Amino acid sequence: MLTGVPASELNDTVVDMDLLLGERFTAVRDDLGEALEQRGAQAMLDEAEWRLAPLFPMRDYGHPRLSIAYAALHQQGGNGSVRSISAALGCSHKHLNDLFLRHFGLGPKRFGSVIRFQALLSRLEKEDHPDWTQLALEHGYYDQSHMVNTFRQMTGLSPTRYMEEKGPHLNWLAVNGR
Repeated sequence: MLTGVPASELNDTVVDMDLLLGERFTAVRDDLGEALEQRGAQAMLDEAEWRLAPLFPMRDYGHPRLSIAYAALHQQGGNGSVRSISAALGCSHKHLNDLFLRHFGLGPKRFGSVIRFQALLSRLEKEDHPDWTQLALEHGYYDQSHMVNTFRQMTGLSPTRYMEEKGPHLNWLAVNGR
């Protein structure tokens, strides 16, 4: 709960960070916007972590099962069975789902899907002419169609279009020419 509000309450909602974090965030946002305008995207990204870290102190997630399940999903590349993870932790699937929703805003299955998709995007950073079928299988998708559907859901673009429009940084797409 980064903001003191359960993450699941913020799903599918646009909330101004300054409403949640107050004037501290407003000043940081303005400074980062200035860095972007004056020195470019890379300078803004370089400065963002340094400026934002004090606003989001590390918090104890309060439940050891959460950090173990998080690590298990990452270790398995997002392909782990939620049922097997919850069984190994000695808790119900519902309990694990509730923990993830409260702390991350996503259930563990969806969280795993994001991990898998991020791994695919990282791989695409190194590819000029990807073999989509092979990449789909390597990243835990049933087939190329499953990967394409996930791609559209996550980015609004087909994988081919994403490759044409992707920017110089992972997870960066131009918006309105910027």
